[in-house]
Amino acid sequence: RQAEKNKANNSTSSSSSSNSNTQNNTQPTNNSNYHTQRQTYNHTQSKEDRTETDDRLRVKKDPKEIPIILGFWEAVKGGKYLFEFLYNNTLYKTELDIIPGVENGQRFIVMAENIIFDLILQIEEDKNYHRRGIELYATFDIPFNIAILGGTVIYESFNGDITIDIKPNLKNGEKIVIKNRGVLTPEGLNGDLTLTANIVLPKNLTDRQIELLKEFMIIEKKKEKGLYFFK
Repeated sequence: RQAEKNKANNSTSSSSSSNSNTQNNTQPTNNSNYHTQRQTYNHTQSKEDRTETDDRLRVKKDPKEIPIILGFWEAVKGGKYLFEFLYNNTLYKTELDIIPGVENGQRFIVMAENIIFDLILQIEEDKNYHRRGIELYATFDIPFNIAILGGTVIYESFNGDITIDIKPNLKNGEKIVIKNRGVLTPEGLNGDLTLTANIVLPKNLTDRQIELLKEFMIIEKKKEKGLYFFK
């Protein structure tokens, strides 16, 4: 009897051990499946992210070059301006912060509707001014009598009137530099304004003016001791 009892106990113990092993074998299998699914999901997400990143990098390496136009004085003064441009028959708009004294050919990289654009600035010319960096250049008219005798003239600049003292015997094409009246940059640098004199001859002279000019020529002839013929 004792032998049968021991045999029964051993059988029960063996069955319990077998069940325990079955449970232990099942749990790792479930965990393994779970991790495999999660890794597959993460791999899929990484692949999508990588594709999107590659697309962005590809677009950045090959941006769409678009010329944009900016007025001469807008480039001199700077500010925020709205630009419109066409690409593939689609109108795009973007606002750019233009610094005073921006150079022609300046590039701005912007994104619109997942497209990278390389906007190339083209600055319009002005009929009276031209610019080199922060330096401005222009011509200004000087009356004949002021050029000879000297005097004061008022020059209308883009940033206010300038009073200029003209010395006697100013030559045509002579340059006058007005300090700190060029382009003012955000850093506080201020360029100069260089004016080239254009002496304007009188028109529709009166008889008295013609007579005075003839007397002037006679005096000049005597000074130079040369010959000068006139009617």
